[in-house]
Amino acid sequence: FENDLIKKYFDENNEPGFAYAYENPGINKIQQCVGRVIRSQNERGAALLIDTRYGRSPYKDLFRGYWSNFDIVENEKDIKISLEKFWKGFEA
Repeated sequence: FENDLIKKYFDENNEPGFAYAYENPGINKIQQCVGRVIRSQNERGAALLIDTRYGRSPYKDLFRGYWSNFDIVENEKDIKISLEKFWKGFEA
């Protein structure tokens, strides 16, 4: 209900209501969750965003530049390959 009110307010003021009410808060929650995985420079972790919307605008545009190194996968086998490649990058 609250998000619908926010959306309505911004839409009525010729602003992107859906972005203010849903997209931006959703991206903030994703960043907070990843922050719980990776809490220091010495820790490593992977975040899997499992939804096609994260690979396209406007969602993709909302991520910071350091989130630009990602793989788009379409099945379980591709996930495994991508994660193995990710973790291999940390081997000494």
